[in-house]
Amino acid sequence: GSKHISTILPMLVDWNNKNTQGDTTKKASQIGLFYYENIVNNGGFGYGSKGEIKELLIRVILQGSAEIKEELKHIFDGILTRNDPTYRDRDYELVKVVLTSITDNFEVVKNLPDYVIKLAELFWVNRPKKTGWYNYDSPGVEKYFGLSERHDFQYFPASAFQTPIYQLLRFAPNLTIDFILSFMNRAVERYVNSELKDEVEEMQVIINDKCRIKQYVSNRLWNAYRGTQVSTHLLESVHMALEKWLLDYAKFETAEQLENLCYYLIKNSRSASITAVVASVVM
Repeated sequence: GSKHISTILPMLVDWNNKNTQGDTTKKASQIGLFYYENIVNNGGFGYGSKGEIKELLIRVILQGSAEIKEELKHIFDGILTRNDPTYRDRDYELVKVVLTSITDNFEVVKNLPDYVIKLAELFWVNRPKKTGWYNYDSPGVEKYFGLSERHDFQYFPASAFQTPIYQLLRFAPNLTIDFILSFMNRAVERYVNSELKDEVEEMQVIINDKCRIKQYVSNRLWNAYRGTQVSTHLLESVHMALEKWLLDYAKFETAEQLENLCYYLIKNSRSASITAVVASVVM
């Protein structure tokens, strides 16, 4: 059982910190999973003394993700199937680390980027309940963009490293770029139909005198990647991550590849916030 977890767990952490692959890492991670399932199936981590155990346990599991992909897929599929992106989900603490940690989520982002994106989609997008006494009007602007307000993923202060997006762009660029575009397109559509609609206008973007698209623009959107406007820390961080990755991309790829990617971003975005990032990179 879990009788000796306090003695064994630090050794597992020490091993997986230094060895992210191999048969011993797999065994260490499976022991971590055994402890994890034991705890969440018996009431979860709760509060108090289990806080440090929770932190170490999740670190062991995620750092060994290369060797326990199938087991993690099973857990993530369960989260997605339950479709309950709140603290009540049995695996909420695990998801929280996957989507917020700057260090502990590196291996899982590297090995299971598609699942990390699916989890972000589930937990970042607001899904209002039809009924519930706990509904309230948040003072933030998340609601205007259709973003979740109830989780504790604060992403403060906004930066390129606050969300998993920068690492996702490194390991799965095509998948992540399409996610950013669809995520922002949905967010901006909610924005232009919200109480803030009067500050937004629609403009036409003409590319090479041929392609004509329409985008929404406002001061809030155009400066989202700068973090100088009242936006959401989540959206600011996503745009900052995209900008940083594009600047890195420019150092190692050809000018033609960068140009094609910038065109792709503009052509497929309904939000001028993406165009603002492209303009920053070009300058």
